[in-house]
Amino acid sequence: EEFDLARKDYQYCLDHAYANSFVLEGMSKVMGHDAQLDSALLYVNQSIEKDSASLSALEWKARVYYLLRDYDESARVYEIIINSSINPSPSLYLDASASWNACNNVTGDKRAIEILEEGIKRIGPLHIFYQELLHLLKDQLKFEKAIEYSTILVEKSVNKANPLAQRSV
Repeated sequence: EEFDLARKDYQYCLDHAYANSFVLEGMSKVMGHDAQLDSALLYVNQSIEKDSASLSALEWKARVYYLLRDYDESARVYEIIINSSINPSPSLYLDASASWNACNNVTGDKRAIEILEEGIKRIGPLHIFYQELLHLLKDQLKFEKAIEYSTILVEKSVNKANPLAQRSV
């Protein structure tokens, strides 16, 4: 029901020539909620044309590309956001990695790992980065590198029982 009200509000704004970036991004999210992803992409692109510095619009655009299964483009947009951000959120690195991984090709597999490694260098050694790296490396059958990161994870852990158990799997 709230999305219906939001759609009416945004449509009213659009009908009365009050189409700023906030209104366009909002309409895009309403369209995304309704699974009208092509329309969602159209509106978010218009929003970005009006405010190219809007990281929330760019993040939504990356998400829409992911939902459209255009994983390469999704990953590229996430990387633009990461490179534009002063203090990027760890979730941006995780989402970029997931997008690259979903590409199901050699370049995507490589970038999925590299972007997480970049996150570790830029943000710090977050447990979630190492967990995702281990998952990707195991899936890609890169066991030596997985053991290397498992060892780092164990060394950084306060409670060593869980990482040790995971390393043995």
